[in-house]
Amino acid sequence: MSASDQPLREIPATDSPDQLDPALDAGVLTVIAVVDLIDVTLLSAVLEAPSSEVHASLDQLRASGTVLPTAPHLSVGDRQSVLDRAGRSAIDALHERVLPRLMDGPGLTLTTAEALIGSECRDPRLATLFRGAIRDAHESERQRVLELGVLAGADPIELDAQLAECAAAGGNFEQALRSCEKVLARPEHPAVTIAVRAAAVAHAHRGMTHMSADLFRYLGPERVTGDAAVAVWALLGDGDREAASRIGPPARSSAPTASRHAVALLAQGLRLSLVDDGSAALPVLVQSAAAAGPVGELLVLPDSPAALAALAAMGLGELDTADAVLTAALDCDLGGALERSRHQLLLAWVTMLRGDLPGATTMVDHVVATSPLGLRDTVMTHALRVGIARRGDDPGSLTVHWNQARTCLAEFSVDLYSLLSLGELALSAARVGESYRLTSHLADADALLERLGRPPLWAAMFHWYSVHAAILAEEPAAVIPHADALVTAAPASRVAGILARAGQTWIRVLRGDVDVAAVRFAVSELEVLDLHWDATRLAAHAAARASDRQSMLELMQIARATDRMSRIDQNQVNHADTAISNARLTDREWEVAALVLEGLAYREIGERLFISPKTVEHHVARIRRRLGAESRQDMLAVLRRLLSADDDTVPTSPDPSPFR
Repeated sequence: MSASDQPLREIPATDSPDQLDPALDAGVLTVIAVVDLIDVTLLSAVLEAPSSEVHASLDQLRASGTVLPTAPHLSVGDRQSVLDRAGRSAIDALHERVLPRLMDGPGLTLTTAEALIGSECRDPRLATLFRGAIRDAHESERQRVLELGVLAGADPIELDAQLAECAAAGGNFEQALRSCEKVLARPEHPAVTIAVRAAAVAHAHRGMTHMSADLFRYLGPERVTGDAAVAVWALLGDGDREAASRIGPPARSSAPTASRHAVALLAQGLRLSLVDDGSAALPVLVQSAAAAGPVGELLVLPDSPAALAALAAMGLGELDTADAVLTAALDCDLGGALERSRHQLLLAWVTMLRGDLPGATTMVDHVVATSPLGLRDTVMTHALRVGIARRGDDPGSLTVHWNQARTCLAEFSVDLYSLLSLGELALSAARVGESYRLTSHLADADALLERLGRPPLWAAMFHWYSVHAAILAEEPAAVIPHADALVTAAPASRVAGILARAGQTWIRVLRGDVDVAAVRFAVSELEVLDLHWDATRLAAHAAARASDRQSMLELMQIARATDRMSRIDQNQVNHADTAISNARLTDREWEVAALVLEGLAYREIGERLFISPKTVEHHVARIRRRLGAESRQDMLAVLRRLLSADDDTVPTSPDPSPFR
């Protein structure tokens, strides 16, 4: 009979108290010492004893205090004594019996696996188990899982790559980069591609896209394969169009999953964004975001398809599209917690551009209060703060927020996807007389755009910001290159054309050459791009410089009309006032409405209220119908007024929304 065939209950026990069956008690203690688990079914099977006898043995061992009710079930001294008494061959035999049963059951717990390794179990099946366990382990347990996996015989480099991937997905970028360092030190190891992807995600959120690009340049196009879209994103973000052009499509052997389709469209859309006016990129990027929707929080990328679609939409003056794609991303929790703040901040940017400064402020406050932010999102938060203060003519607040912003700019490196934030910060720096603080950042941005051929979709708004920053800084020479860039792009780009014509009109106004018809036309074109605040400013500047009273009054009227649009369409305001007196929402609908305004996805609302996401969707549809809202934007505007009104119809909530 082999060692593995011998019933363990035959192991003799010594120094035992008066027991019903010392041999069974010794076997029970040995199994518990090996697995640190009290499972009558497992004990009965391994010891080949009736469950009634196992129960009786356990009762007596508990009564004597030898076996404790919670893990660890044996003291350190007792455990080692039991293992020593059993002997190496018996323990090895026990491993052979226990491990298959544990792996066929609901799965090994970390405690049980640790006990097995502590009893010197070195089995390939256990090592395989640990390779898959890192992903499922809690963040606080992953490092310990890795250490146990190495003890079990798993490849430490492979485990470090998996740990890096999980840490990046969970937003623990420091841990991700620490683990990646170990893997990247072994450049020929197959796990390097996993580490490169994880590090690219971490660097992106830390505002260092150039580091992500360096990783893919180091990896080379031959080894990118499944991460082609991420490589294209990083390389174009760093302005390296040539390297991006050498990245081929994903391998055809890859399964045609939703995530694969989404990232393939992402790469295609980014490439198209550099061609002509970039308008062909928008539908492709929107399709990428839609394809990624069903994958939800499982898709881990350095930037979200929805965020990139929104940036493209804003670059083309399509704010409704940006709003819709971001709202859809939040509803399906695309990218999970890793990208939620990114989507909320971009939605706040759309809200700011539309002129709803209170709404944008509320959204930014919510993000800051509820989410830990990486440097990329922190910079965008600062850009939003100064942008809101600048548009609200609040110089005190602008100075405060600018001082907060400049402290983190030294760490931040410019990339293609941060140009909106940089442009807004440059304008604010000029407003407070500190343009010199952004000289190197602006030079880097200009060089990046030059390397990419100054694609209008990305460059037009940056040049528009730069023209105004130069005007505010009273640096006429600095206006010329940006104005020239807009004029050069105008024949191929509707947005660049509008901004070029508006810029020319603006410069003439500042020189005292005020043509009412030209100003009215420029204002109307800026409004087409939803740049209501800029349009108001142009009309106001023109009114202040008009040479006759009639022109001044006419331009002031244009400015007032545009300003009303920039603060929220007057029809929405009137409609909200009517809705306050007429709204009849149920208590549940009020709860849902408050959480919608808080920016939560349907899934999160469902978890809060213990209802399904589909039920939340039905509630939102009913709320919209009850309010008579024609669009989601209209509904949100009405709800903000409803929930901020001193009205007895609004129930008091024990957990008031920060949007109130």
